[in-house]
Amino acid sequence: MKKILFPFQLEEDIYKEAFVSAVKFARNMNAELILLNTFEINVDNNITADKYNKLIREKWILAYNEVTKFNHYYLHHFAKIHEELNIKFVHRFLHGKQLETIRNIISNEDIDLIIIPFSKNTEHNKHQFQIIHNDIFDERTTSILAFPNGYEYNPILKIVFATDLKDHFYYEFYLNEILKYAKVFNASIHFIHVNANESNEEHKNTKTYEIISQIVKNNGNHCFKSIKGKEIVSTLQKYSEENDINMLSVVKTEQSVLGELFHKSISDKTIGTSKIPILFMKEKR
Repeated sequence: MKKILFPFQLEEDIYKEAFVSAVKFARNMNAELILLNTFEINVDNNITADKYNKLIREKWILAYNEVTKFNHYYLHHFAKIHEELNIKFVHRFLHGKQLETIRNIISNEDIDLIIIPFSKNTEHNKHQFQIIHNDIFDERTTSILAFPNGYEYNPILKIVFATDLKDHFYYEFYLNEILKYAKVFNASIHFIHVNANESNEEHKNTKTYEIISQIVKNNGNHCFKSIKGKEIVSTLQKYSEENDINMLSVVKTEQSVLGELFHKSISDKTIGTSKIPILFMKEKR
């Protein structure tokens, strides 16, 4: 079974909308949804075992109540019947630092997707960017689905998959991955090549282009377009807005110009200006 990790912090309203997407993804992917809340307890010389355990229980109850709020919000706004929320949940309320806890979970389990929302809270966003930019994904194929501030849930009907058309060792793997996402949501894929040059004929001899062409040929809902544009991020965002795209997907490869999207300052800017979720598919090594 696939696994989706949903790390949340207490009393942040943005997690309610992100929870809706997490549930929808879990149901459509037949995945286990892991709700993770981490907390730290300052220990001094005056604390006893009883006091420590009491603090642990209090933190656990607060986190559990927050999950109850998520469920209530989802059922009230989005569920047609109560059973619609019936997916496999795993609650983990753990003592420790969030980033280290996520690192341990990814190291020991096959996590397919991490869902993280952004807010107006600068400090909160710093923690979220730490997850994206950390090296915890080395040798893993865990993807990150980042939700921009103010995002309200929309069904995933159209997906942009950004490609430079170059051949990379694992590129076929990621093309198959995005096809799986499209299948579970019954969505169309727009394979978009942002072309800064006058001609892109050299890329049409690559295996990547051949695979994409075959995908489009086999399924008329998908399409390929090469778009002129000097700046990748703004070109992709403009196309997404003009074509009612619901999710942008990019893959980081060491040699790819799309690696620009994963540069710290660029990815931060992309999330900050995007109106739709961005699926960051990390490089498989």
